[in-house]
Amino acid sequence: MRALNDLVIRGASPDVAELLQRLESRLTDGWRRDHKLESRLRSMGGGKGAFCFCSPEHPERPAAALWLQARSPKEWYVANIVPLGKKDLSDDQYNQLLDEFEQRFLKPLSSGTSVQSEILQPRTRLEDYLSPEATQLLRAFSATASRTQLHPSDQQRWRHFLVRAHQDESAMDAEVLKEWLTGEGWPPKVSAQLADEYKSARQLLWSYDEELRC
Repeated sequence: MRALNDLVIRGASPDVAELLQRLESRLTDGWRRDHKLESRLRSMGGGKGAFCFCSPEHPERPAAALWLQARSPKEWYVANIVPLGKKDLSDDQYNQLLDEFEQRFLKPLSSGTSVQSEILQPRTRLEDYLSPEATQLLRAFSATASRTQLHPSDQQRWRHFLVRAHQDESAMDAEVLKEWLTGEGWPPKVSAQLADEYKSARQLLWSYDEELRC
């Protein structure tokens, strides 16, 4: 298991929105907002409203893209930090980027406002359990689906994820999925329901595969 911290931004909705708009113009030392990566993620059906901030390469770490997404109008969080190259980010490098982003940009901008940022202890990471393809499908579902009642398009994206997780023989169990969904802001009751559906679907698909082998 990886030991990755989390970064959340909380405050009154107008103050959070203003901070995020001002953030782009306050980036320094090679940090920049990447609108092209944001558009690419939206074209793949995920990351609606996400902000992407890129850090330049340093001797101690590769260049990386930091993704900010909303859990609610009053809370944003760093959904992921992705290396922009062949080198992977170590846990220490990931956490250092979180610290740098908060201390250099968020703290000065939020001073005197209702906005507060906070570094949290390690959280559930999809990449520790799912393939990149399954991870993308689940993130796209979570970012776009109605969290009260799934629409037909939501259900289709959910089924695509279930099939992909099965095809990949994913190591993710229902409890880990429920924990991740809850951490993404899904209501606990809905998180539990989706986790049960995930467990049932995996069992059904496993049984189907066994019958085909006989």
